[in-house]
Amino acid sequence: MRGLKRELHGLDFALSRRRYTRNSFFLFIECFVFLFKLFLSLGLDMIKELQKFTQLGISLLLTNPLFTHYHDLFYKDRKKIVPSNIYDLMTPVVLAFWIMCDGYKYNAGVALATNSFSISDNELLIDALNRKFGFSCWIINDHGQPSIFIPRVNLRKLQELVVPHIHTSLLYKIHL
Repeated sequence: MRGLKRELHGLDFALSRRRYTRNSFFLFIECFVFLFKLFLSLGLDMIKELQKFTQLGISLLLTNPLFTHYHDLFYKDRKKIVPSNIYDLMTPVVLAFWIMCDGYKYNAGVALATNSFSISDNELLIDALNRKFGFSCWIINDHGQPSIFIPRVNLRKLQELVVPHIHTSLLYKIHL
């Protein structure tokens, strides 16, 4: 969610500075509806959650216990880590949000920016992706930074898994 918040922050900034076009306004509405549907699917009380949005309804408070639980899993002594139970946590929804936040087209496949993780954490992520979804991922060096590469041979399987969970404006990240 933090990555989605970061991506939406640019839109929040543009809207707050009145530097928006008609298209960015519609993107704002689409993102808001997307988040609304996500919260409904999680069974959260929408009234309480909507009160935690900023004036434009985009930035979530990170003090929500739902989010602090996951923050505690992925941070130790202020350093980003991959929890040892990542295989159990990895779902198509998790993968979709990861791609929306940190994914990008790379050649004929998809890469996931993992430069804030150690090599051993990257290997743990690769193992989880390969075993859970039957991928054949590996680490690439993209501009001097490690990233996880999901090759073209796994693209169709990846698309089938994540398309139902990816916002339409971000489908380009998986070659759609």
